[in-house]
Amino acid sequence: MTTITEQQNRPAGADAAEIEQTAPVVRCGRVIQAGRPMLAFLCQHCERVHFHDPQRLDTGPTPARCHLPSSPYFRTGYFLEETK
Repeated sequence: MTTITEQQNRPAGADAAEIEQTAPVVRCGRVIQAGRPMLAFLCQHCERVHFHDPQRLDTGPTPARCHLPSSPYFRTGYFLEETK
């Protein structure tokens, strides 16, 4: 079952199996944002830093924070991988 956020992030016709197979891995560093530990990476498509809750690790593809329709992340989201 997908969340509303995930549904909003996927254009019509995005199939869950397709997303699982094609979502790239994005390497993130751990930072403190507004007093909370977060994962962060600089998006090469929109040139902004995107933040994600560390609980998103190992939960499958994460909905993209990048909302540029031209971004490959827009359709599939991405898997988060924490750099050590």
